[in-house]
Amino acid sequence: MPKPKQYTIKSKTGSTGKQLKPEKRWMIKGYLGIDPKTGIDKYTTLRGFETALEASDAFDDAKYNLRHGIIQPDHEFTLDEVYELWLKERSNEVTSGTMLSNKSAYRNQIKDVFGHYYLDRVTPLDAQHWVNGLTVKINGPLSVLSMILSFAVRMGWLSSNPCREIKRPRGSKRAYAIKKDKRYTLDEARHFIDVLNRKAETNPKLWERRRVVLSLTLATGIRRGELVGLKWEDVDFQRHLLHIRRAVKEGDRGEEVGQTKTASSVRTLALTSDTTAMLAQWCVTQARNLLIEGREISSAQWLFTGRTASGHLSLCTPLSWMQDLSKESDVRNLCLHGLRHTKATILASQGVKYTSIAAILGHSTTETTTRTYIHPTSEGQEEVEADYANLFKLPSGQNLVTNNKLDE
Repeated sequence: MPKPKQYTIKSKTGSTGKQLKPEKRWMIKGYLGIDPKTGIDKYTTLRGFETALEASDAFDDAKYNLRHGIIQPDHEFTLDEVYELWLKERSNEVTSGTMLSNKSAYRNQIKDVFGHYYLDRVTPLDAQHWVNGLTVKINGPLSVLSMILSFAVRMGWLSSNPCREIKRPRGSKRAYAIKKDKRYTLDEARHFIDVLNRKAETNPKLWERRRVVLSLTLATGIRRGELVGLKWEDVDFQRHLLHIRRAVKEGDRGEEVGQTKTASSVRTLALTSDTTAMLAQWCVTQARNLLIEGREISSAQWLFTGRTASGHLSLCTPLSWMQDLSKESDVRNLCLHGLRHTKATILASQGVKYTSIAAILGHSTTETTTRTYIHPTSEGQEEVEADYANLFKLPSGQNLVTNNKLDE
């Protein structure tokens, strides 16, 4: 067996700018044996060990792996390198919007911490300390890091995924604030519509289109990308139906029109007569505006155009309209997606089955619907408590719990 040799690595600069003392490391170089797959002699050079014993043990492991056909990479990958390879596979599996979200999570929360790490240097303890120190919701970044490391395991570059050993911090102790009230109550939703109608009446040039966009979002519960991706061919005025067939998403090259988030997101929604009438009136208004530009409306026309009649409304625009509404009135500020939560919660409070709500929202299962979109209401809790109390009442009106005769 070859003997380990000590060498000096390049000195580093400390946080104060002072040159640090050069560090010593151990390396080992030698013959492993004949590769059973190729019949070719196999040599290796292993570096970076803190002791001679670690170097010798690593060489023994390499000989064992070769003899037993355990594949080890000729190149020791860093997480940055594996991330680039994982991206190529990931791009064939998810939408451009999801890709953008994954890239953002890696760039903002993972790269600076682990990007330069060699794969086998990422330990469960390192990952746990990283998760504990995150100041954003952990689901996105942790999921991305775990997927990258799982990809490395599948490729045979890593024996196990350290992220699987992580214990998620309890939500009450997280450093970031979680906004609890993500939806309007029924009274707030009614007030929301009432204010929109009044603003559209007093200033139709500015607020008519805004009213239609925001009211339609609340009426249907559709996603923002589905909203701005609507065309007139998607509206069936005779049967009061709205077809969701496409969605606009954020991509590497800006906003892109593509498929819906999932296969179950392609759906047909029923419209109320009031919503259908609102869309019909907007169709007339849009046709009149197009005629001024010398154009005619068609079924392929976007329901809500952007700066030009040929382009769809930007994804960010409805968000700013929600903010404008709260600034100019007493309507509580809520993000656009909160209208989707509002729709789900109101339907649930009216006794609509979860399977039906999931279908309306475009969810493939009821799990996401019940876990994320349906919120408990104070009215519902009071009603449940009243029903529970009624279970303990005797026909005479006396309360079962306080009836002394039951204790005898």
